[in-house]
Order: sequence, then C-alpha cells, then structure tokens
Amino acid sequence: ENLRNISQILFWTTNFATLFAMASSKQQAATSDAALARKHRIAMRNRNRSISTVSASSSEDETAYETRKNKRSRVALESEPMAVSSSDAAPKSSPKDILDSIRRKKPHITGIKKQSRYDPGVAMTKEELKAWRKEARRVRNRESAAASRQKNREAIDTLEGKVKGIQLKYDAALQYILDLEEKLRQSGSSSSSSFYPPMAIRQDLEATRQSPTLSGEGRQWHVQAENEPDKSTPYHTFMGYHPSHQHTLNSQKHIIETTIIRPIACV
Repeated sequence: ENLRNISQILFWTTNFATLFAMASSKQQAATSDAALARKHRIAMRNRNRSISTVSASSSEDETAYETRKNKRSRVALESEPMAVSSSDAAPKSSPKDILDSIRRKKPHITGIKKQSRYDPGVAMTKEELKAWRKEARRVRNRESAAASRQKNREAIDTLEGKVKGIQLKYDAALQYILDLEEKLRQSGSSSSSSFYPPMAIRQDLEATRQSPTLSGEGRQWHVQAENEPDKSTPYHTFMGYHPSHQHTLNSQKHIIETTIIRPIACV
C-alpha cells in the first residue's frame, strides 16, 4: 500500500513538473515574440524617419540651389558684363598708361547709375576701373557744385528784383506824401501840420525833397532800426478839432505807418 502511494505521488509530481516546464517555455516564447515584434516596429519607425529626414534635407538643398541660380541669372541680366582682371602676376601699369587706356575705351564720363553704383559701361581692368571711378567722382562733384552756385545766383537775383520793386514802391509812397503836403501847403490849410511822421520816414522825406529826380534804383535809404517818433516834436491837431475825429486820426496814422514798406538796408 505504501509503495503504491509513493508511486502515485511520484507520478503526479513528474506530471506537474512537466506541465510547469511546458507552461514556462510557452510563456518565454510568447515574451520573446513580443520583444522581437517591438524591436522590429522600432527599427521600421527609425528607418522611415531617417528616410524622410534625408528627403527633406535634399529638397531644401535643391530649393536653395535653385534660388541662388535664379538670383545669379537675374543679377547677370540687370548688370552689364564687366571684365575685371585681378591677376597678380601681370605687371602694374603706370598712371599715365592707365589713363591712356581709359581714354581709348571711351567710357561714360560720369558713369551709368546701376542700383547703388556707377559703371563705366565698358570692360576695364581693376586698375583702370579704380582710376575711372576717381575721375568720375571728381566730375560729378564739380557738376554738383556748379549747379549749387547757379541755384544761389538765381535766388540772389530773385531777391534783388524784389528789393528793387519794394524800393520803387517806397519812393512812390514818399513822393505821394510830398505831393499831398505841397497841395495842402498851397491850399493854405492848417492840416499840413497836424501829423508828423516818425524820424526815419521824415529823414527819407527830406532826402526825397532835396533830390526829387533821383530814381529808386540808385537811392539807398539808411533806415533806423526802430520806427519811433521824435520825442521833442509834439503832435499838433487840426484847427476845429472835434473829439469824434479821434478815431479817424488814429486810423490814418496806423495806415501810414503800416502801409509804407521800407527796403532792407543790409541786402
């Protein structure tokens, strides 16, 4: 009986161990299959990513190359060809030889404006181009200075014409005042002594009275800086003055002082 029990126990123990080993092997096989599948997916993903990166970089390189190519072609179309040799092995020419070579090629005297630079319009070497740019810059500066002087002369002529016109108007106004005073003096009216102009205008009136035939172009007025009346000379009123005429007298005084334009003495 005991031997039978022991044999059964050994049988079941052996079967359990076999079943456990089989289950363990199946679990390890499933785990290894999952790991292999995961590694395969990671490898495929990395390979696709590297392929897309390479294609993107190659497309960017192609785009940049096309852009540079188009830019070079556009610049070549806009600018005229200029052959500038920078060979160090060639012997240096003297300034006289360079100038003679430039004259033979007959470039533009001041240069053709191309964007932000001036081009001679003909092919030149580096030394010839340097000498031509120096001469063209000197010519442009000389022309600019001549244009500025001409503009200043025209402005001065315009101002002189305006000053002469103002002098003529001022002389006419002074002569008109003298004629009015003469008419009032001949008529015997006492209103001729009713108003005394300021000192500056009175001096000009005396000069006009002493030389009535002198033209306005030849007369130079020495006008005082301030147009103040003489303090020592009182104002006289009309005979038969009425207080209601005060506003009229003040208006006449203001008109005479403001409408007579004196020339600029410093011009």
